[in-house]
Amino acid sequence: MDAVEDLLRQIKEREAQTKAGFTVTLSDLSVVQDNSSATIETNLNIAAGEVGGASSLAIQRWEFKLVESDGWRVCTAKKLS
Repeated sequence: MDAVEDLLRQIKEREAQTKAGFTVTLSDLSVVQDNSSATIETNLNIAAGEVGGASSLAIQRWEFKLVESDGWRVCTAKKLS
């Protein structure tokens, strides 16, 4: 989960630098499930609020591996692009 923690740290740093809020949403979700495990690929759409009249959007492709153990739990996450 280091990759997710790194992304969160980067977003928080950018929020502090720019004084703009960020929103992260998902798109193009793909799920492959095999009994008690699943792989999810999705786009993380990272949008920054307006700074000086301009807003920005970064799209990153991510993969999450999950297992079902009394509820679905994320085991690994990695940035694909």
